[in-house]
Amino acid sequence: MQESAVQKPPESNIGESGKQDYQTPDIYEISSLRIDSKLPDLKISALQDTIHTDSSAIQISVTVPQKISGADIFLFNNDKKKDMYYQVSGGNYIFRNIFLDDSANNLVFLYRLGSRRSLPAKLVVIKEPGR
Repeated sequence: MQESAVQKPPESNIGESGKQDYQTPDIYEISSLRIDSKLPDLKISALQDTIHTDSSAIQISVTVPQKISGADIFLFNNDKKKDMYYQVSGGNYIFRNIFLDDSANNLVFLYRLGSRRSLPAKLVVIKEPGR
């Protein structure tokens, strides 16, 4: 007597809510998004484009233009994604505890809106031991 494999549908859909009132984040590769120079600029709180510090962590405030809604804000340090805000509207947002690498930290802030991304706002933070 031979056994045959029969696939049965699962009894329930594991991981799915019955309400479906939440939003699932989009999956995308940030480098594949088109830079749209027509999007309003993201502003950062730093007064200079280079900062020297002996701290191991800093915080930076960013301002998303008021007419923006449903944007994702990203923070990169030395080309590595470190933090983000998801589905925000125009306003001020603080990235706290940005841990710094020894020496130079090339911080880049940008936002994504649909399949487009803003021009980056850049800041260089030099970590100097015992300053």
